[in-house]
Amino acid sequence: MKKIIALDDKQDKLIVSYYKKVSKVTTPIVAMRFYQLETYLITAIRYEILNEMPFVEDK
Repeated sequence: MKKIIALDDKQDKLIVSYYKKVSKVTTPIVAMRFYQLETYLITAIRYEILNEMPFVEDK
């Protein structure tokens, strides 16, 4: 679980770093669209993966 949380944190930091880079070379609107699209795609991919995984059960 710790690895999953660490990977999520790294991914969030990476998106923020790219958002900052995009906002420097474009408009704030374009940068926000990048952020929204990136977040949407990651969420959609996670949904598809999690939808195929069984729930963890108590033993």
